[in-house]
Amino acid sequence: MKITNIEDLDITINPVGEVASPWDDGRRADKWAVVINGQGFTPWKLDYFTGLGCRPETPTKSDVLHSLLMDADAGLSTFKDWCADFGYNDDSIKALETYKACVRTYQDLILQVGLDGMEDLKTLLEDY
Repeated sequence: MKITNIEDLDITINPVGEVASPWDDGRRADKWAVVINGQGFTPWKLDYFTGLGCRPETPTKSDVLHSLLMDADAGLSTFKDWCADFGYNDDSIKALETYKACVRTYQDLILQVGLDGMEDLKTLLEDY
């Protein structure tokens, strides 16, 4: 899939409302329902969270895709290297679960836009 303009991608971003932060830190966050219709056989449905300080702005497609690309970078490294890069303990089950979630993001993003599409997104968002 060739991507030349992020706005041409079929992505919907709808507000869900204020929720407890998914990071178990007691904070509140705004939750957004995101659906990406790429080349995958089924739409990719995911949750996207923003801090309450971002109100009332709806996240843009670029916001969501940049976050996904940042998480997806884990799919390009080993768990040990990922831990070293982000300051996690490589003997932590919680760190391993976080790493695996990022690798799944990498796999899901490739299913939607393909390897070439991933490279196009990186280029389009390199100055984000």
